[in-house]
Amino acid sequence: MPLAPHRWRCVVALEPILWALHESPVASTTDRMLLAGLAEKADSDGCNAFPSRRTLARIALCDVKTVQRRLAALVEQGVIALGDQDAARYIPRQARPKVYDLQIPAAWYGPERLARVNQDRANRGLPPLTNDNRAPLPPAPPRVPRSDRGKPRTGGGDCQSPPVEHPESGGRGDCQSPARGDSVSRQGGLTVPQPSPLTLPVTETPVAPAARSADDAR
Repeated sequence: MPLAPHRWRCVVALEPILWALHESPVASTTDRMLLAGLAEKADSDGCNAFPSRRTLARIALCDVKTVQRRLAALVEQGVIALGDQDAARYIPRQARPKVYDLQIPAAWYGPERLARVNQDRANRGLPPLTNDNRAPLPPAPPRVPRSDRGKPRTGGGDCQSPPVEHPESGGRGDCQSPARGDSVSRQGGLTVPQPSPLTLPVTETPVAPAARSADDAR
């Protein structure tokens, strides 16, 4: 029995990746990365994507249980759907992943790209994509707000110290110096001794010696 052509497909379709990263109606980073992981393995029409759950967990930076839970939620929202499971029939049954189809709206492709996608589907014996079988999807659900939003941080998580009130600063939490820039200490602190005024000793004004008399001259 010949192997499924998807096993040998080495050309990555760009359309599903662009849609998953930019236009998919999801509200979380995890869901978007899961769609990107599916889109990387999908055909140009978004069909036949079956990466393993471990691969999706590695791409979305989450655990395998989260992958299972979020894929089920995306199916419920209509963003993805179960595809043709025979596309992965060459993988052993105990390791075979589920096959998903990304529900990319037909209108998203535009006329030229949609014509190329439908030609590829015709080559595989599939009906074309239309607005009936690929209708526009509802908008993304609202994002769940963070549980700590609006609450003050505790535990000193930032580098800003709380203000400390000082009576001398009038309740301000700064390091304001006293009004005078001298060495006067606050009440109760050490007293800086002030030196006494310097008193110079009184000395007599020296008197010049009397001039010699004319008789002493030689």
